[in-house]
Amino acid sequence: MMKRILSIAILALLFTNCNGNSKSENRRSSKDNLNAELQKDSTNKVAEENKENQNDCLSNTKITNLPITNSIIDGNNVWNELDCNIANLDTKDYLRLPDINGIKVFIIGNFNFDDFTYTLVTLKNNKVITKKDIGFAKEGDEPNTVSEFTQFEINKDYVFGLNTKTKNGEDFKTLKTEKFKIDDNGLIVVVK
Repeated sequence: MMKRILSIAILALLFTNCNGNSKSENRRSSKDNLNAELQKDSTNKVAEENKENQNDCLSNTKITNLPITNSIIDGNNVWNELDCNIANLDTKDYLRLPDINGIKVFIIGNFNFDDFTYTLVTLKNNKVITKKDIGFAKEGDEPNTVSEFTQFEINKDYVFGLNTKTKNGEDFKTLKTEKFKIDDNGLIVVVK
């Protein structure tokens, strides 16, 4: 009889401990779930604030009217500085062109000492539609020289003209000429 009472007491004790652990784990699990939800809400709020800041940044950019010529591109007073990042490019120098049917059009200039690039970026609903290098300079074999470069111009009808030249002796020879437009979807379309 004593063994039976002792067995019942041990079983009762084990059952109580199991339920106690289970309640503790449930409380811990509920607390973890609540913390995860709060963290998720906080992350979503930060993402929404960043999106709003990006929208404000892009909306407040100065628009440069067409046409864009080499003399305008080479001028120091036409390049503006962004307060946000576009298309994950490292630079903040930009020209914003007039919108095309709600599509924002930027030329981002990367003026990195010996070499530089110009990148055309189109955005629709703040998502990158097109990202294309439209101007660059390649450093030559000698210091402070250029071996190849591409210049661009944009006429009043929004036609981009790219002209790539390469060093040929003392002069530069035209290597390639391209023309394109941006369509209503923000994509590049070749013009003949």
